[in-house]
Amino acid sequence: MKLAIVRADRHDCQCRALVAPLEMATSSAAPAETLIARVLRLLDSVGAHGAAPGISGTTEGPQMLRLALLRLLFAWTDGCPRAVRAVMQPPATLPLLLALCECDPQQAEGVAGMAAALLASCLVHCAPSDEGVVARPVLEAVTARVGLSRLSSQIDDLRRSPQFARAVAPRKAMPPITRENADKAVSSEGGW
Repeated sequence: MKLAIVRADRHDCQCRALVAPLEMATSSAAPAETLIARVLRLLDSVGAHGAAPGISGTTEGPQMLRLALLRLLFAWTDGCPRAVRAVMQPPATLPLLLALCECDPQQAEGVAGMAAALLASCLVHCAPSDEGVVARPVLEAVTARVGLSRLSSQIDDLRRSPQFARAVAPRKAMPPITRENADKAVSSEGGW
């Protein structure tokens, strides 16, 4: 399954991706795992300061994984109330996102801002019928533990970061694949 459908502007694609199983169910007692469930499980296993499974060495690997997972969840919840409900439904999600908002910016650059942006997206894009179930508990938890001004400043810091500027910058078109361009790409003097 391509992750581009999650980031698509098509609400129906985002909703279909919520329920699509990643693998066939092994038994009728245990339903098949969905992509959003796996993303949340992986984000939880990486945690606010822990190591990522299968990634050892520097802290950069787990940090990049956390950022990528948070960015995926942010793109998914943007304008999709069903995705907001799916993200906030597991009881461990809210405490995890709050812990990520509280992590040290020197230790995990961009993680707190991305977690804050995801929480804000969940507040803004929850369905009106879910306001009591999703928005109110999220708002109360954010207000009590992080504070709305700190949440806003984390989002502002994220928007000013060089990583954010690179992420929103228009992509440079790749030149057509020709023998000459391929030689430049592999030579020491050039590149795409």
